[in-house]
Amino acid sequence: MLEGLDAVPWHQLHHAYGRADDVPSLLRDVAIGSETVRERAIDQLFGCLDHQGTVYEASAFAVPFLAEIAGDRRTPFRWRVWVLVLLAGLADGNEVSDGRYVLAARAAVAKELAVLLPLMNERGLDVAIAWIAGNCGPDGNPALPRIGDLERSEPAKGRRLAFAIARGLIQAGRATATDLTEAAKLSEDFSDSKEGIEPNDSKRALEEIASGELNQYLK
Repeated sequence: MLEGLDAVPWHQLHHAYGRADDVPSLLRDVAIGSETVRERAIDQLFGCLDHQGTVYEASAFAVPFLAEIAGDRRTPFRWRVWVLVLLAGLADGNEVSDGRYVLAARAAVAKELAVLLPLMNERGLDVAIAWIAGNCGPDGNPALPRIGDLERSEPAKGRRLAFAIARGLIQAGRATATDLTEAAKLSEDFSDSKEGIEPNDSKRALEEIASGELNQYLK
């Protein structure tokens, strides 16, 4: 597992707190650590690779290893979901100094969709991967057939909305007005956020709905 991790020149890359030479040990801790170790490591990975929504040079390099961890059934389900949430954030990062990092991180996540798609057969992971694909925009197209199938067959409103909004982002760059209205109403029921969903903010809507659906798996 995590073959090739040490071949990456992490000491030459940077993240939110400086050199990224701590990333390999954090990834290994998420993959094989105890519950306490995993919790600390995933928190640090969020902080250094997707710091308040900002991505960095090292972010894209971590993506293939995160995808491998998410796909490994030996990893407890909770941590697989956490890793997928991190990947969703990396696919929709912003930057403070170099836009190339945003594009590189999103491209790296989109490239791993082929690895992630089989996980959509697992409830919970399916919503997380739809979120990831939606954040990839048109590059999330490989997930579109499966997302469409899930949307058509899903009776639960929240899950159906997550699939519908992800589909809209992939196909048209935005969700329909109807889906956004439903998402805004639904998010009021389970979200602690005081920001709400802006009328045209499809990615925010997807984040709110997907997060609400995934919260049960993250505790």
